[in-house]
Amino acid sequence: MDTTNYLSISEFAKLSGIKRKTLIYYDQIGLLKPEYTGENGYRYYDYPQLYRVNMINLFREIKMPLAEIKEHLQNSTPEQAAFLLKRQREVIRQKQEYYEEMTGMVDRQLASLEEYAKADRLEFSIVSFDRVPLFFSSTVYQGSNFRASISLSQMYHESFDAGYRFIYPAGIVFKNEYNFSNMDFFENPKMQYYVKVPEAVEARPAGEYLICYFFGPIDQSDIFPQMLDYLKKKQLRVKGDIYIDVILNGLAAQKFDDFLLKLVVQVIPI
Repeated sequence: MDTTNYLSISEFAKLSGIKRKTLIYYDQIGLLKPEYTGENGYRYYDYPQLYRVNMINLFREIKMPLAEIKEHLQNSTPEQAAFLLKRQREVIRQKQEYYEEMTGMVDRQLASLEEYAKADRLEFSIVSFDRVPLFFSSTVYQGSNFRASISLSQMYHESFDAGYRFIYPAGIVFKNEYNFSNMDFFENPKMQYYVKVPEAVEARPAGEYLICYFFGPIDQSDIFPQMLDYLKKKQLRVKGDIYIDVILNGLAAQKFDDFLLKLVVQVIPI
C-alpha cells in the first residue's frame, strides 16, 4: 500500500500532541485505531483522524473516562454531545467547589500559624470580632470525664458526617450556665468541642472579646485566675460561654503541652 498520504505513528504523535505509547494504547482499546497497519506492524494514520484526536483531547481535558469517550465517538450526535458536556460541566463544578473548600481550610490553618508567630503569651487584651461560624460536637462532656484526643477524633467524624470535608481548626467551649465569677466554675465544667467552619447555623457572636494566649496545661492553672483578676480591674463581666481556640495544633506541635491556645471570652461592662 502506498503510504505517501498517510502519517507514521511518530509523525501523527508530533502533530496531535499525543505520545506514541498513548496512541498505541488507544489502538489497543479501540478508541483511535490507525487507518492502516502494515504487515510489518507499522501504524499509519490519515489526516482527518487529527479531527478525532481533537475531540478526544477535548473530552480528556474535562476528565471524561476513556470508555465514555469511545462510546460517544462511535455513536456521536449533537444531542449526545450536549448531554455529555452538561454532565461533565456539573462534575467540574463539584470539583471546583471541593477545591475552594480545601483552599478555605488551608487558609484557616495558615492564619492560625501566622497568629502563633505574633502571639504574646499571657497578655490580656480586648478586641472586636465578627461572627464566627462553628460546628459543635453533639456530646457535652463533664470536665472529669473529658479526654481531649478521643473527644476531638469523635468530633471530626461528626463534622465529616455533617458535610464538612476537611479538618478545620478546633476549639473547646466551656458552657457558662451561671455567669460564673469565681474559680468554682472550673472545678468540673461542662465542655464541648467545636470546629471553625465556613458556614454554620451556630456561631460565636460578634462583639467585644477578652483574649489571651497560653500553652496547654503548662499555663492553664494560671490563665483563669488571671482572667478573673483582669475582668475585675476593668469592671467587665463575661457574656456567654468561654471559648478556647487551638492556635498551634498537631500540624506543628509534637505534644499537647506545646499547643498554643487562645482564650476568647465575650465581655460587657458590669
